[in-house]
Amino acid sequence: CHYFGCMTQLLKKEYLGQVPSNDLTILVDCEEKFIEQYIANHPCENIKIISHIIPTEQVHTNPLERMNYAKSLLILYSGAKKIITTRLHCFLPSRAMGIDVTYNGPVNGRTQDLVNNIPNVEKLMTTFKMALNDKVDKINKMNQI
Repeated sequence: CHYFGCMTQLLKKEYLGQVPSNDLTILVDCEEKFIEQYIANHPCENIKIISHIIPTEQVHTNPLERMNYAKSLLILYSGAKKIITTRLHCFLPSRAMGIDVTYNGPVNGRTQDLVNNIPNVEKLMTTFKMALNDKVDKINKMNQI
């Protein structure tokens, strides 16, 4: 069995263009108790607390607007000094872009491989290409009916 993984593990910082460092420690969807302790233990850090969840008012916007919102998060992350998050979709692209990131969420059967293993990029790309080709073949067959 081969783990499919997540495409966000293939992102590179240079895809976002020139992003200035913002010298932030970003806490993404961390529990309130953790946030309070972190702030108390790191009084000199420039800390920003955010959510990776798409705001309700943007859920039903068009795909381009949602992509732009996701890109704005990636740009913010890519300039950070450090990120601590409970969200895989913050952790994975941040790690892929070489950012100092810590996953602070549950590590279980769903998350363990993604959090603990650096993906084999070539193998992951091959798997994505095969999956995409399979989808295209299915669509083409449906259109021939």
